[in-house]
Amino acid sequence: SKAVHLGTSVKDLQAIDAVRQVLSEQLRAQHVFYGRVLSLEEQQALGFLVQIAHLQGLGRSDGSSLDLAIKNEYMMASMNGVVGCLFPDLILVLDEQGGGVMSTDMQPGDTVHVFVAPCHPRLREAAMSSIGAEAHSPSRYGYPDLSYSPVEKLGVRWSVRRS
Repeated sequence: SKAVHLGTSVKDLQAIDAVRQVLSEQLRAQHVFYGRVLSLEEQQALGFLVQIAHLQGLGRSDGSSLDLAIKNEYMMASMNGVVGCLFPDLILVLDEQGGGVMSTDMQPGDTVHVFVAPCHPRLREAAMSSIGAEAHSPSRYGYPDLSYSPVEKLGVRWSVRRS
């Protein structure tokens, strides 16, 4: 499967640049942010706990901020107040060596790289149907005024240099 192939490709890599290359080739992922986790904030959404991770940019992302909505996994990425990626598209958070950072393991002070990538076409098709739009609605993680739009459309709203 694609997941097994991706995992095999990155499991022994020890450098973020090597992982970035694999993610770009296999997932069409874009490196959109590098920064430090400042804080984690908890809020309620439809009776569920949702966390918001607030990140401050470093290096090429210096001067920018990124908020990640987390409900078991990364659901939304908003840079400088502009939404650029919504579930079911992928938000990948990696540590300095290119290892994955699970949403449950993220802590203030962590330095991370954030990538976004389009979801599988079948999942996207489902997400854009009326039933899928309701099932995957951003209101389920605290954003009732948003609706899904592909990362390729949303991400262009971020004026960042992607690498």
